[in-house]
Amino acid sequence: MNHKLVAYSVCAGAMDDVQYIGDGKFVVTEEWLREVFSQAVSMNVADYLGVDDWQGWWDTDEALEELYPDYALDYTSCQGVAEAIIYDWMNK
Repeated sequence: MNHKLVAYSVCAGAMDDVQYIGDGKFVVTEEWLREVFSQAVSMNVADYLGVDDWQGWWDTDEALEELYPDYALDYTSCQGVAEAIIYDWMNK
Protein backbone atom coordinates (compact mmCIF):
# COMPACT_ATOMS: atom_id res chain seq x y z
CA MET A 1 0.00 0.00 0.00
CA ASN A 2 1.33 3.44 -0.88
CA HIS A 3 0.66 5.38 2.32
CA LYS A 4 1.36 8.72 0.65
CA LEU A 5 -1.43 8.18 -1.86
CA VAL A 6 -3.86 6.84 0.72
CA ALA A 7 -3.15 9.69 3.12
CA TYR A 8 -3.56 12.23 0.35
CA SER A 9 -6.84 10.72 -0.81
CA VAL A 10 -8.20 10.74 2.73
CA CYS A 11 -7.24 14.38 3.16
CA ALA A 12 -8.45 15.46 -0.28
CA GLY A 13 -11.97 14.15 0.21
CA ALA A 14 -12.10 14.37 3.97
CA MET A 15 -14.16 17.52 4.22
CA ASP A 16 -16.91 15.87 2.14
CA ASP A 17 -16.70 12.54 3.94
CA VAL A 18 -16.91 13.85 7.52
CA GLN A 19 -19.74 15.87 8.99
CA TYR A 20 -19.83 17.31 12.50
CA ILE A 21 -23.33 16.91 13.93
CA GLY A 22 -22.72 18.64 17.25
CA ASP A 23 -22.09 17.57 20.83
CA GLY A 24 -18.67 16.13 19.93
CA LYS A 25 -20.19 13.70 17.40
CA PHE A 26 -19.35 13.10 13.74
CA VAL A 27 -20.87 11.19 10.86
CA VAL A 28 -18.40 9.68 8.38
CA THR A 29 -18.83 7.74 5.18
CA GLU A 30 -18.06 4.03 5.19
CA GLU A 31 -15.34 4.57 2.57
CA TRP A 32 -13.59 7.19 4.73
CA LEU A 33 -13.80 4.99 7.81
CA ARG A 34 -12.34 2.02 5.92
CA GLU A 35 -9.40 4.10 4.65
CA VAL A 36 -8.64 5.67 8.01
CA PHE A 37 -9.00 2.43 9.95
CA SER A 38 -6.77 0.69 7.41
CA GLN A 39 -4.11 3.31 8.08
CA ALA A 40 -4.52 2.84 11.84
CA VAL A 41 -4.04 -0.92 11.48
CA SER A 42 -0.97 -0.31 9.30
CA MET A 43 0.49 1.99 11.96
CA ASN A 44 -0.15 -0.59 14.69
CA VAL A 45 1.59 -3.27 12.63
CA ALA A 46 4.51 -0.92 11.97
CA ASP A 47 4.75 -0.14 15.68
CA TYR A 48 4.73 -3.86 16.50
CA LEU A 49 7.51 -4.44 13.97
CA GLY A 50 9.61 -1.66 15.49
CA VAL A 51 9.28 0.79 12.63
CA ASP A 52 9.40 3.61 15.17
CA ASP A 53 13.19 3.41 14.84
CA TRP A 54 12.99 3.89 11.08
CA GLN A 55 15.17 6.69 9.70
CA GLY A 56 12.31 7.90 7.50
CA TRP A 57 10.65 9.49 10.53
CA TRP A 58 13.11 12.33 10.01
CA ASP A 59 11.08 13.16 6.88
CA THR A 60 7.85 13.77 8.81
CA ASP A 61 7.97 17.55 8.28
CA GLU A 62 8.43 17.09 4.55
CA ALA A 63 5.56 14.61 4.39
CA LEU A 64 3.26 16.93 6.33
CA GLU A 65 4.14 19.80 4.02
CA GLU A 66 3.41 17.66 0.95
CA LEU A 67 0.21 16.02 2.19
CA TYR A 68 -1.30 18.78 4.34
CA PRO A 69 0.17 22.07 3.10
CA ASP A 70 -2.51 24.27 4.67
CA TYR A 71 -1.88 22.80 8.11
CA ALA A 72 1.87 22.17 7.99
CA LEU A 73 2.54 25.90 8.21
CA ASP A 74 1.20 25.95 11.79
CA TYR A 75 1.61 22.36 12.98
CA THR A 76 4.74 20.22 12.94
CA SER A 77 3.31 16.92 14.21
CA CYS A 78 0.82 14.42 12.86
CA GLN A 79 -1.26 14.86 16.00
CA GLY A 80 -1.31 18.64 15.59
CA VAL A 81 -2.41 18.39 11.97
CA ALA A 82 -5.10 15.84 12.85
CA GLU A 83 -6.44 18.00 15.67
CA ALA A 84 -6.51 21.07 13.42
CA ILE A 85 -8.45 19.18 10.74
CA ILE A 86 -10.94 17.94 13.35
CA TYR A 87 -11.29 21.50 14.67
CA ASP A 88 -12.05 22.69 11.13
CA TRP A 89 -14.68 19.95 10.69
CA MET A 90 -16.32 21.02 13.94
CA ASN A 91 -16.33 24.69 12.96
CA LYS A 92 -17.21 24.65 9.27
